Amino acid sequence: MKSTAYIPSGKRLLFTSNISWNRATYYVTSIFLAGIFLWIAYLGATDYSESLGKMRDQVFRDRWVPILTIVNIASHFAIGVLLTLGFFRKTFLIYGLGLAVLVLAVYTGYSELALFNLLGRSPCSCIGWLENQGWLGVFITNAVLLFIALMALIIILKERRIRKKKT
Repeated sequence: MKSTAYIPSGKRLLFTSNISWNRATYYVTSIFLAGIFLWIAYLGATDYSESLGKMRDQVFRDRWVPILTIVNIASHFAIGVLLTLGFFRKTFLIYGLGLAVLVLAVYTGYSELALFNLLGRSPCSCIGWLENQGWLGVFITNAVLLFIALMALIIILKERRIRKKKT
């Protein structure tokens, strides 16, 4: 597939299949996910007391709440940093996407349990990505983000396997 683009100097550039649309896809996805995870980590760290209060409204024991809050903020920060560093070393990108898939799978499972009232009591849905989101919205958001992260991880691992076969 060939496509043509022009740069401001008027020179014509011809793109062939050497331009990896897969690579562009997972880098754009990584920028998107890194932004989300870093933003949530920033919000959690700057207003720790509110994050702690939201975690208290869940089904966890009180002694676990501070630990889970710190782990939650730290995991968001770590994922965002790994995805950002992935622009310089692809290994960081793989680890960042893998960790994002793991965390989002846990969030999706928890929101599904809360949605169907299988946790023993109905926890507050205030831990979602957006304010005033019900459990259905939290579940859909987590499932979509999980799908995006998983597809990016599959694309990058598939591309890596193809490159290894060529050498």
